[in-house]
Amino acid sequence: MRDNLRRLAFFLVWLFVLTSVIRVEAAPTIEELSLSRYWLRLMHYKPRLFGGYKSEIDSSKYFFSPLGKTDPHAEILAAVKAFETSQIITFGTDQYPAQCWYPLRMRFLEKQLGRTFLHPSCPKYENWRHTIKGDSVSLVFTTYFNGAPASMYGHTFLRINRRETKDLPLFNHAVNFAAQTNG
Repeated sequence: MRDNLRRLAFFLVWLFVLTSVIRVEAAPTIEELSLSRYWLRLMHYKPRLFGGYKSEIDSSKYFFSPLGKTDPHAEILAAVKAFETSQIITFGTDQYPAQCWYPLRMRFLEKQLGRTFLHPSCPKYENWRHTIKGDSVSLVFTTYFNGAPASMYGHTFLRINRRETKDLPLFNHAVNFAAQTNG
Protein backbone atom coordinates (compact mmCIF):
# COMPACT_ATOMS: atom_id res chain seq x y z
CA MET A 1 0.00 0.00 0.00
CA ARG A 2 2.82 2.36 0.93
CA ASP A 3 4.63 1.72 -2.35
CA ASN A 4 1.46 2.58 -4.26
CA LEU A 5 1.11 5.86 -2.35
CA ARG A 6 4.76 6.71 -3.03
CA ARG A 7 4.30 5.98 -6.73
CA LEU A 8 1.17 8.09 -6.83
CA ALA A 9 2.91 10.96 -5.02
CA PHE A 10 5.91 10.68 -7.35
CA PHE A 11 3.58 10.67 -10.38
CA LEU A 12 1.67 13.74 -9.10
CA VAL A 13 4.91 15.66 -8.46
CA TRP A 14 6.17 14.92 -11.96
CA LEU A 15 2.80 15.81 -13.45
CA PHE A 16 2.91 19.15 -11.61
CA VAL A 17 6.48 19.81 -12.78
CA LEU A 18 5.68 18.96 -16.39
CA THR A 19 2.54 21.08 -16.51
CA SER A 20 4.31 24.05 -14.97
CA VAL A 21 7.27 23.79 -17.39
CA ILE A 22 5.33 23.14 -20.60
CA ARG A 23 3.79 26.36 -21.78
CA VAL A 24 1.11 26.12 -24.38
CA GLU A 25 0.82 29.23 -26.49
CA ALA A 26 -2.41 29.96 -28.25
CA ALA A 27 -2.27 30.83 -31.92
CA PRO A 28 -2.37 34.58 -32.44
CA THR A 29 -5.68 36.12 -33.39
CA ILE A 30 -6.21 37.85 -36.74
CA GLU A 31 -6.24 41.19 -34.90
CA GLU A 32 -2.85 40.45 -33.31
CA LEU A 33 -1.41 39.26 -36.63
CA SER A 34 -2.59 42.39 -38.42
CA LEU A 35 -0.48 44.49 -36.04
CA SER A 36 2.50 42.13 -35.93
CA ARG A 37 5.85 43.57 -36.92
CA TYR A 38 6.20 41.11 -39.80
CA TRP A 39 2.80 41.90 -41.35
CA LEU A 40 3.32 45.65 -41.02
CA ARG A 41 6.70 45.37 -42.74
CA LEU A 42 5.45 42.98 -45.41
CA MET A 43 2.71 45.42 -46.32
CA HIS A 44 5.00 48.49 -45.96
CA TYR A 45 2.83 50.09 -43.27
CA LYS A 46 4.13 53.10 -41.38
CA PRO A 47 2.49 54.57 -38.26
CA ARG A 48 0.52 57.76 -38.81
CA LEU A 49 1.01 60.83 -36.66
CA PHE A 50 -2.44 60.69 -35.04
CA GLY A 51 -2.81 56.90 -34.89
CA GLY A 52 -3.37 54.13 -37.38
CA TYR A 53 -1.19 53.07 -40.29
CA LYS A 54 -0.66 53.92 -43.92
CA SER A 55 1.18 51.80 -46.47
CA GLU A 56 3.90 53.31 -48.60
CA ILE A 57 2.54 51.33 -51.56
CA ASP A 58 0.34 53.41 -53.85
CA SER A 59 -0.98 50.77 -56.24
CA SER A 60 -4.44 49.51 -55.32
CA LYS A 61 -3.49 46.16 -56.97
CA TYR A 62 -1.14 45.50 -54.04
CA PHE A 63 -4.07 45.21 -51.65
CA PHE A 64 -6.92 42.72 -51.43
CA SER A 65 -9.16 45.11 -49.47
CA PRO A 66 -10.25 48.54 -50.73
CA LEU A 67 -9.28 49.76 -47.24
CA GLY A 68 -5.95 47.90 -47.32
CA LYS A 69 -3.75 50.96 -47.73
CA THR A 70 -4.71 52.30 -44.30
CA ASP A 71 -6.26 49.32 -42.47
CA PRO A 72 -3.96 46.35 -41.72
CA HIS A 73 -6.85 44.41 -40.15
CA ALA A 74 -9.15 44.77 -43.17
CA GLU A 75 -6.25 43.77 -45.43
CA ILE A 76 -5.38 40.63 -43.51
CA LEU A 77 -9.04 39.53 -43.45
CA ALA A 78 -9.29 40.07 -47.21
CA ALA A 79 -6.01 38.18 -47.75
CA VAL A 80 -7.27 35.15 -45.81
CA LYS A 81 -10.48 35.15 -47.86
CA ALA A 82 -8.52 35.47 -51.13
CA PHE A 83 -6.28 32.52 -50.23
CA GLU A 84 -9.23 30.39 -49.06
CA THR A 85 -11.07 30.90 -52.34
CA SER A 86 -8.08 31.15 -54.73
CA GLN A 87 -9.37 34.53 -55.85
CA ILE A 88 -8.28 35.27 -59.43
CA ILE A 89 -6.19 38.43 -59.80
CA THR A 90 -5.39 40.09 -63.10
CA PHE A 91 -2.23 42.04 -63.88
CA GLY A 92 -2.12 43.11 -67.50
CA THR A 93 -3.10 40.02 -69.47
CA ASP A 94 -2.04 37.54 -66.77
CA GLN A 95 -4.73 35.98 -64.61
CA TYR A 96 -3.67 33.77 -61.71
CA PRO A 97 -4.93 32.85 -58.23
CA ALA A 98 -3.91 35.12 -55.34
CA GLN A 99 -1.44 32.46 -54.13
CA CYS A 100 0.61 32.91 -57.32
CA TRP A 101 0.93 36.68 -56.96
CA TYR A 102 1.50 36.82 -53.20
CA PRO A 103 3.19 33.58 -52.04
CA LEU A 104 4.99 35.21 -49.10
CA ARG A 105 1.76 36.57 -47.62
CA MET A 106 0.19 33.13 -47.99
CA ARG A 107 3.12 31.34 -46.31
CA PHE A 108 3.10 33.84 -43.43
CA LEU A 109 -0.63 33.36 -42.82
CA GLU A 110 -0.39 29.57 -43.10
CA LYS A 111 2.41 29.46 -40.54
CA GLN A 112 0.84 31.90 -38.11
CA LEU A 113 -2.71 30.54 -38.33
CA GLY A 114 -1.60 26.90 -38.38
CA ARG A 115 -3.60 26.08 -41.49
CA THR A 116 -3.06 25.26 -45.14
CA PHE A 117 -4.62 27.17 -48.02
CA LEU A 118 -5.11 25.84 -51.51
CA HIS A 119 -1.89 25.59 -53.54
CA PRO A 120 -2.88 25.97 -57.20
CA SER A 121 -0.43 25.64 -60.05
CA CYS A 122 1.52 28.85 -60.69
CA PRO A 123 3.39 28.20 -63.97
CA LYS A 124 5.02 31.63 -64.35
CA TYR A 125 6.24 31.69 -60.75
CA GLU A 126 7.49 28.10 -60.88
CA ASN A 127 9.30 28.75 -64.18
CA TRP A 128 10.90 31.90 -62.73
CA ARG A 129 12.05 30.05 -59.59
CA HIS A 130 13.43 27.19 -61.67
CA THR A 131 15.32 29.66 -63.90
CA ILE A 132 16.74 31.72 -61.02
CA LYS A 133 17.79 28.80 -58.75
CA GLY A 134 18.99 31.27 -56.10
CA ASP A 135 20.77 30.11 -52.97
CA SER A 136 21.41 33.51 -51.39
CA VAL A 137 21.08 37.23 -52.06
CA SER A 138 23.71 39.98 -51.90
CA LEU A 139 23.10 43.70 -51.78
CA VAL A 140 25.55 45.33 -54.19
CA PHE A 141 26.31 49.03 -53.99
CA THR A 142 28.95 49.86 -56.57
CA THR A 143 29.38 53.61 -56.30
CA TYR A 144 27.45 56.72 -55.50
CA PHE A 145 27.02 60.32 -56.36
CA ASN A 146 24.96 62.05 -53.68
CA GLY A 147 23.93 64.85 -55.98
CA ALA A 148 21.83 62.57 -58.18
CA PRO A 149 19.26 60.19 -56.62
CA ALA A 150 19.09 58.31 -59.94
CA SER A 151 22.76 57.48 -59.51
CA MET A 152 22.13 56.09 -56.02
CA TYR A 153 19.34 53.82 -57.29
CA GLY A 154 21.08 52.98 -60.52
CA HIS A 155 24.18 51.71 -58.78
CA THR A 156 22.44 49.57 -56.17
CA PHE A 157 21.03 46.15 -56.94
CA LEU A 158 20.36 42.70 -55.52
CA ARG A 159 22.45 39.86 -56.88
CA ILE A 160 20.82 36.42 -56.65
CA ASN A 161 23.71 34.04 -56.02
CA ARG A 162 23.76 30.46 -57.23
CA ARG A 163 26.13 27.79 -55.92
CA GLU A 164 27.06 26.56 -59.39
CA THR A 165 28.27 30.05 -60.38
CA LYS A 166 30.26 30.67 -57.18
CA ASP A 167 33.47 31.39 -59.09
CA LEU A 168 31.64 33.18 -61.94
CA PRO A 169 29.57 35.94 -60.28
CA LEU A 170 28.80 37.60 -63.61
CA PHE A 171 26.52 34.65 -64.43
CA ASN A 172 24.20 35.36 -61.51
CA HIS A 173 20.88 37.14 -61.85
CA ALA A 174 20.36 40.70 -60.62
CA VAL A 175 17.34 42.74 -59.60
CA ASN A 176 17.55 46.52 -59.80
CA PHE A 177 15.45 49.65 -59.92
CA ALA A 178 15.24 51.37 -63.25
CA ALA A 179 13.20 54.20 -64.71
CA GLN A 180 11.59 54.30 -68.11
CA THR A 181 11.90 57.85 -69.38
CA ASN A 182 10.25 57.29 -72.78
CA GLY A 183 12.93 59.14 -74.64
